[in-house]
Amino acid sequence: FRSILTHLGGTEAAHYARPGRRLLDTKNYYSYLKIAEGCDNECSFCAIPNMRGLQKSRSIDSLLEETERIAAKGIKELILISQDLTMYGWDLKSNGKKAPRIHNLIRELSLTDGIEWIRIMYAHPAHITNDLSATISEQSKVCNYLDMPVQHINDRILKSMQRSTSSAKIRRIISDLRQNTPDIALRTSIIVGYPNESEEEFQELYDFVEEIRFDRLGVFTYSHEETTSAGLMEDTVSKELKLERMDKIMLLQQEISEQKNKEMINEVYTVLIDEYKADSGISIGRTYKDAPEVDNIVVLKEKVEAGIFVDVKIISSAVYEVTGELSNYRPS
Repeated sequence: FRSILTHLGGTEAAHYARPGRRLLDTKNYYSYLKIAEGCDNECSFCAIPNMRGLQKSRSIDSLLEETERIAAKGIKELILISQDLTMYGWDLKSNGKKAPRIHNLIRELSLTDGIEWIRIMYAHPAHITNDLSATISEQSKVCNYLDMPVQHINDRILKSMQRSTSSAKIRRIISDLRQNTPDIALRTSIIVGYPNESEEEFQELYDFVEEIRFDRLGVFTYSHEETTSAGLMEDTVSKELKLERMDKIMLLQQEISEQKNKEMINEVYTVLIDEYKADSGISIGRTYKDAPEVDNIVVLKEKVEAGIFVDVKIISSAVYEVTGELSNYRPS
């Protein structure tokens, strides 16, 4: 998770402006590709626009060049990130032509030899389009996975957060995504303890998580930042209550994760092996449902070379991992 946050921060911004200078800092067979810097959204709780400025999308050509270099190093999975990936291209000029958008970029990146998985992170629910949904469904290299931080589901709080969306729209997007791609894995993040969040509003959020059954979910307690518009509000929810609400959501999500993992038993999944642990004799990998560092893992009690795709039959499960047995190697 720290690696992702580092990429979203500004410490390596200079590398993105100078082709050929960016360093690969992942030890495994995945790499992050930051497609833009900054953010045009005005979420009340977020200080990124003040720190990083407005969005500056990279050109498709520069991203294709970097992806070619990444693939040449043997990287198998490309993870697209930015502060708001769905806003990609809005700021690009195209000499009178329609500016490229995120679905155009993904289709171009999919043509890169050697890259087998493309994963989409940080998709703002207000900007998810039918074109993006279709790209996930139609492009074989694009993982049936979407990280879509909803932050909350109560309409009053969404409005105060300046999220430019609503409870009804979020539900509609989720329904459309699952209809277009029935096996899509949805990850989200939510904030509890936002200023003036009542028990009823928190319960609405809890019920929403229970209803939707996200495949992966992270919970953050609201952090008061003076440089944000929410910083002008009184931080009315106590630290103790924030933690209590976070624990309630996480316990619920643990139950959901455990049940979803049980449903994987006896099914066969393609798994990308991230590492072999010689001391314990096990290999660790991930299915398309799992981003590295933040999601679940697959455990195999045998040696498999890192960077290899294998077909794995799931034989047992726990809350945040499943165990499988090797079915066969899939040609790289």
